[in-house]
Amino acid sequence: MIATATELLMVGNRRGRLFVRPDGLFQFATETFNEPDEECGGYWMNDYPPSGIYSRREDAVAGLQAKLNSRADLVPTEPLDIELDVGPWEEPVLRQS
Repeated sequence: MIATATELLMVGNRRGRLFVRPDGLFQFATETFNEPDEECGGYWMNDYPPSGIYSRREDAVAGLQAKLNSRADLVPTEPLDIELDVGPWEEPVLRQS
């Protein structure tokens, strides 16, 4: 399923993205940064599977914050359509205010 990533939470070497699905429901997915080594540069790897489905944004945000053990606010990003089952994903672009 293609969903639209709209917000980001960064915590150390992990990050989470909040998605709005085409049906108007919410999901989140997390990624872990793999440090560079002699074979390749560093890269973000998707932590499968994505979360369950939430009907309320607030519940999805609370789930993501709990998963990453952070109460920090999510940062808005430019909307990015992503196939949740296929990675790696494009880098998020923070929304300019």
